[in-house]
Amino acid sequence: MHKILIPLFILFSPSYLSAQFEFAGGPFGALAVDMAVSDSATYVVTLHSVYRSFDEGNTWKNIHDIPMHSTLLSEVGFGLEVNWRIRAHQNKVLLFYYQDIPSPPFTEYHLWWSEDYGTTWQAGNFPVVANVAQQFGTWHITDSLIFMQREKHLFYTNNTTGSWNILTLPDDTEGFAFDDNDLYYWSQDSIVRSSNFPSTWQSYPLNVPLLVASSIEIRKGNLFGISFNPTTGSKNFWASKGINHVWKEKPELAGILEFDVLVKDDSVFVWPQLSWEADYLWKSDTAMITFARDENRQTPVNYYASLMTTRLLQKNGAFFIFTSNRLFFRPYSDWHSITSFWRSDNSGLNWKTIEAGIGEPLINDCLIEANGVWVSTPHALFRKRNDESFWEVSGSSEWSTYSIARFANDLWRISDDGGYPRVFRSSDNGATWVGDHYAGNKQLISTPEALFLNIGSGFVIRLLPQDNTWVDISQYLPDELSTGILDLWYNGKIFTYDGQGVLYASDDLGQSWQTFPFPTPLYTPLRLLNVVDEELYFVGGRRNPSNMKFEFEMFKWDNSVAAWGLISDQLKLDYTWKTDNDIRQLTGIVKEDNRFYLGIRGHGIFQSSDGGVHWEVVSDDEAARNTIVLGVSNHWLYNISQFFGVWKMLLKPNSLLNHTYDADFNIHPNPGNGIFNIELGKDDLPNVVVRVYSISGKLLYERNYDTDCFTINLSGQADGAYLISIGTSDQQFKCRLIQLAK
Repeated sequence: MHKILIPLFILFSPSYLSAQFEFAGGPFGALAVDMAVSDSATYVVTLHSVYRSFDEGNTWKNIHDIPMHSTLLSEVGFGLEVNWRIRAHQNKVLLFYYQDIPSPPFTEYHLWWSEDYGTTWQAGNFPVVANVAQQFGTWHITDSLIFMQREKHLFYTNNTTGSWNILTLPDDTEGFAFDDNDLYYWSQDSIVRSSNFPSTWQSYPLNVPLLVASSIEIRKGNLFGISFNPTTGSKNFWASKGINHVWKEKPELAGILEFDVLVKDDSVFVWPQLSWEADYLWKSDTAMITFARDENRQTPVNYYASLMTTRLLQKNGAFFIFTSNRLFFRPYSDWHSITSFWRSDNSGLNWKTIEAGIGEPLINDCLIEANGVWVSTPHALFRKRNDESFWEVSGSSEWSTYSIARFANDLWRISDDGGYPRVFRSSDNGATWVGDHYAGNKQLISTPEALFLNIGSGFVIRLLPQDNTWVDISQYLPDELSTGILDLWYNGKIFTYDGQGVLYASDDLGQSWQTFPFPTPLYTPLRLLNVVDEELYFVGGRRNPSNMKFEFEMFKWDNSVAAWGLISDQLKLDYTWKTDNDIRQLTGIVKEDNRFYLGIRGHGIFQSSDGGVHWEVVSDDEAARNTIVLGVSNHWLYNISQFFGVWKMLLKPNSLLNHTYDADFNIHPNPGNGIFNIELGKDDLPNVVVRVYSISGKLLYERNYDTDCFTINLSGQADGAYLISIGTSDQQFKCRLIQLAK
């Protein structure tokens, strides 16, 4: 008989400030960090894990978990920039990442090395100069050596667990690369090649006027680069058929800032960055007389939209695209995520997403209800009950779900149907779904009296509880609006905002509109209109022109005098506004037990215990700074983060977590043949709920029992590991793995 001890949840202290956010589980929030391809395998790195594929991305396996970290080292205006690296060659894999340790605060750097395709790993040593470890740089692996170049130092070793050799490069070195087995480094005036490292070197002049040395790319002996004239501001693209050939200007590609290039068979492909031409590949033969924009080779993501790392890679005959920019923000803090990994087997003519097997999608939308949380992602629709530890998949695990809403006791979602977004409706809480209306803009908005669907470009349709037909109300929208209905219902009115300081309200479900008083005469680019405890609040933020700091004001609507009242102007952030693109968004305001909680994207989550007058930080780690939605469910404060998944913090003891005694139960046989006998350690547990999940979180078995001894039958399930959960209305036993062996 196998006995499993079941410790219950440990309660947080009643003190609010002593509580902390804890990870709520679920395969969410995987910011794509890097990708590597070799002749034998493909690897991707997320914020959480390393995945490997032996079939070019059709199936993936998690081969290395990365510890959850509290703070990343660098930020950019619209998100995060992570300097983690993965490199691969044949059976060798090198992984570099870092994490911040909060107590005591320091940054911990990790270098891991594998010689069996990432099946087993060993910790590596960083190269050292003057007793300082060199973590960042350009990494590369060859048949026999590992290289890392940083500034004028070239480090090399045959195994990262041993010692490193150092080769000092000229002080004016501006670049380093490998092409096949040849090593190159260069400056503004010359390029040096070694075909037999480290013994043989030969230097060649770079006869290109104003060539930007950092732009040089080398593929199969061909050289490419960009020149920049600071006087005229012009940028020109250059190409050379070899290191000792003449460079030739390609005016058809003039103006691109950066690029990726691939050489395959008798063709050369250039992918421009940061230009309007970035949607397509440009193609030439190997003579490279001229490049032409290939209208048949449209890329699935363009460089102009990418504010982070985007790369075009090649493995054998396949092309791969990787981008770490997984977010696309629509107006008014609406969002959806995009895919990070694609593969093309016909040189870019068609692209296939290869992300589904990674299992860590970003979050598109969420619905926080009294008994749990729904999360929609590009891979599936997930649900987590408050009394459960695991997320279950609702419906198909292949549903790409953009939006989720509750209306008229039914559950609604928008998912792809044959390549087009469509509304689906469920009357049994997600067990079965029926297709409804097609959805252009992928945005559902639910109010107590109507469900709205934003088709896009100002087109909005409406569904009433008693109707089965959607009605177009676009013609009634104010002419100034182009974004549709905001998700806000207050005192029988729906609200929408034109983005420039004009607020509109409708008390007849969108048939007519009137301007509504705006709380401040000043334009506030950061704004949040929300209803908390049946009261209407507005939070606005802007930069103070005298010190360029962020300052916020909070207003409350007073129905008795039909006017806004200023509650507080005390929330000021000690942060200097750097550029016009340095945008911070207000992501939610909620209230629990007379305390307000406010999320400010880029800064964290704040709380106020005096009605919103004074504020203090609750959490400012990366998950809190990248929040997209705040919500409260059964005394849990939920922080939904696209990059870091779902987090929760217990605000006070609730009915599900107010027992402190221990319990145990027996499962036998375990392993078993599908028939499992369960004996609970207490004989006074009425209405026990037993649920069994697959490892991916799909609910496979659910049944109620009113006895302390019972049997469950899982013989219809395949062999493998499963998860079991046993709970009652006022207690929860943690889930444990069971193994089926027929």
